[in-house]
Amino acid sequence: MVQPLTHIQLNMLTRGLHKRTAARYAARIALMVLALAGVSANERASIAGELVCEADWSTAGPIVRAERLTPVEDIRSRLDVQRAGRPLRVQLCRDGTRWLYRITVVRSDGEVRTLAVDAREGAIISDGG
Repeated sequence: MVQPLTHIQLNMLTRGLHKRTAARYAARIALMVLALAGVSANERASIAGELVCEADWSTAGPIVRAERLTPVEDIRSRLDVQRAGRPLRVQLCRDGTRWLYRITVVRSDGEVRTLAVDAREGAIISDGG
């Protein structure tokens, strides 16, 4: 489905800007409007489809319960420490509408990697390699 162009995009196209560039400018303007309207930085980033992470578990814990996500303790117990490594830090992140855990691990060879784990299903999305 093709989305109609906004007034701003049409103006930019008539000035010779590429459609993708016009869309980026329109998105930036929309984020500035949200900022002026008092929308928090995390909410703006989420709307823009950026990865927003919460390392403070006094804030992340209630989100896990409210969104019915897999508890981080269950995720840690499922990790294969021999293959994935020993967890150093865990963050709850939101990528648009998807929740995930970013788990920083240190492997037995000393290499530090960041795993991305689906917070609903518990499946590893990316092993940082």
